[in-house]
Amino acid sequence: MGRMKPAWYYERQAAEAERRADYFRTRTPSTETTVRPRGSATGFYYRSLTKKVGTDHIKFAVSVLDSTIALVPAGDAGLLTAGEYNALTGAAKVSFNLRGSGIKPSKASWYRGAGTPVAKVTAWNTRYIQYAEADTDAKITHRSIPLCIKTGEFDAGDIAAAFNTIFDGDKKTTLLGAANGRAQFTLERSPSSVQS
Repeated sequence: MGRMKPAWYYERQAAEAERRADYFRTRTPSTETTVRPRGSATGFYYRSLTKKVGTDHIKFAVSVLDSTIALVPAGDAGLLTAGEYNALTGAAKVSFNLRGSGIKPSKASWYRGAGTPVAKVTAWNTRYIQYAEADTDAKITHRSIPLCIKTGEFDAGDIAAAFNTIFDGDKKTTLLGAANGRAQFTLERSPSSVQS
């Protein structure tokens, strides 16, 4: 059985791997620099797609960057504010922290595409193309927001419809740019176990 690709391809891959290994083996730690803060965030409540008690979807506390909420309002993502959460649950005001729960929420992730992609070189001298454009004020290239439905029963199809609503028409151009922008949604993943 012959090779799938020519020899020069494998030689180039091996040389790049060697340069990357040399870089990490010999690099010196960076000097002290200022850490860029994450930015201010607001707390919301996320209704789980997979975790329910009877017909009630379990709610988890999440925080979302204010700069992301300015682009995609919490209502469009199906997130509950504190007032909506309290009115919805009545006396049983119970929520769980998402962090540490093992649950990865359903979410929309996207980046605004650069009109002209830029070819860059890594520290170990390999080339890559950067398609994402950073926000001018926040210096953030990639964004994400949890997706759920505020009230009632919902399933994966409802979350897909909410995602399509967010990235539709003029909003799509605003969020993704005129060219090279990408958006995707990921359904919730949660650990489950059964005992005998």
